[in-house]
Amino acid sequence: MACTIGHKINNPLSSLLISIKNVEDEISDKNKFNEDFSVIYQSIEKIKLLVNNLIKLENPDLIDYTSEQKMLNLDK
Repeated sequence: MACTIGHKINNPLSSLLISIKNVEDEISDKNKFNEDFSVIYQSIEKIKLLVNNLIKLENPDLIDYTSEQKMLNLDK
């Protein structure tokens, strides 16, 4: 299941990365948007890391999130 999720997230993420690079290349005043591009690229990297952790997940560890919900611990 984790591989399917990874595939379903990584494909559109790759498209986003290509598109944002294309936009960045087309903008004449790149300095005006440096901070925005930095946030976008950092966010993409965080998502890629999360997906990679999901794909490699072997023994899921659930932790309490609320009294009625559990959260998957990916910080191993």
